[in-house]
Amino acid sequence: MNDYRNMGNLSMQKTDWANADKFYKNSLEINNKTNNQYEISEDHRNRGNLYLQKEDWGLCEKLSLQALKIAEEIKDLRNVCHDSRILGKVYAEKKSRNKQEEYYKKALEASVELKDEVGQQVDHRNLGELCLGRGYKDRSENHFKASLEISLRTADKKEIATDYRHMGNLSFNNGNRTEAEKYYRDALNLTLEVGDKNGTAQDYTYIGNLKFKDGNVDEAEESFDKAIDFFKESNNKAGLLQLLMTVARMELLLSRKEQSEKYLDQAKIICKELGDPEDLVKNIKEIEKVKDTVDQNR
Repeated sequence: MNDYRNMGNLSMQKTDWANADKFYKNSLEINNKTNNQYEISEDHRNRGNLYLQKEDWGLCEKLSLQALKIAEEIKDLRNVCHDSRILGKVYAEKKSRNKQEEYYKKALEASVELKDEVGQQVDHRNLGELCLGRGYKDRSENHFKASLEISLRTADKKEIATDYRHMGNLSFNNGNRTEAEKYYRDALNLTLEVGDKNGTAQDYTYIGNLKFKDGNVDEAEESFDKAIDFFKESNNKAGLLQLLMTVARMELLLSRKEQSEKYLDQAKIICKELGDPEDLVKNIKEIEKVKDTVDQNR
C-alpha cells in the first residue's frame, strides 16, 4: 500500500470525498506504471466504494466492474465476492433485478469455491430476499433454508435468529400467519437469550406488524412499544425512526390520531437529534398532513 492510498483512506474517514478520490487516482497512476494488477484492482475498488457512499450508482458500477474484471483474471476470489455484492447493491438501486441476481449468484459461486460459509450465508440471504421480492417463493425458500442449515451447523444463535426471521417473512408472504409468528417468536427467544437488542427490536417489530394485519391492534401496539424500547437501548436511531413513522401511519389508518401523535412526537425528537435531514422532515410533514385530515370519530 502506498502513501497516496493511505491518505485516501484517511480522507474517506473524514468524508472528504474530493481529496479521497484525488489520492486514490494518484495511487492508481503509480500502480499502472508497475502494472501491479492486484493493486490496480484495489484502487478501482476503493474509488467504487467512495462512490457507493456518495450514492453515485453510475460511477460505482463502472469502477466496481473494472475491479471485478481484474479480480476474476487474477483469481482473487475474496474480492470477486466483494465486488459482486457491491454490484448487486448497485443494480438493486437501479431496479435492474436480473443483473442484481446475476451478481449475487456470482458472489455465491465464489464463496462456495472458497468454502466460506459466512460469505455463503450473506449470499443466500441476499438471493432469498431478492427472490421473495420478485415472487419466486420456492427459490427464496431454498436460499433461506441453505443459510439456516449453516447457522444450525455452526450453532450461532444470533445467526439462527436472523434466518428464522427470514423464514418468518417467507411464511407471512405465503399467508401462513401461524407459522410466521412461530418463526418470529423463535427468533425473539434467541435474541433475548444472547442479548442482541437490535435483533430483539426487529423481532418485536415483525410480531407487531403481524398482529396489526390480523386486527389485534392492542397486541400490535404492545409489541411496537417493546421494539421501540430495544431500538433505543441499541442506539439504532435509524431503525427507531423508521418504526416510529411506520406505526404513526398505521395508527392513522385506524383514525387513531392521539396514538399516532404519540409516535410522531418521538420521531420529531430523533429527527432533530439527527440534524433534521431534509428527507425525514418531508416524511414527517406528509404524515402530519394526513393526520390533519383524519376524523377520529369516524
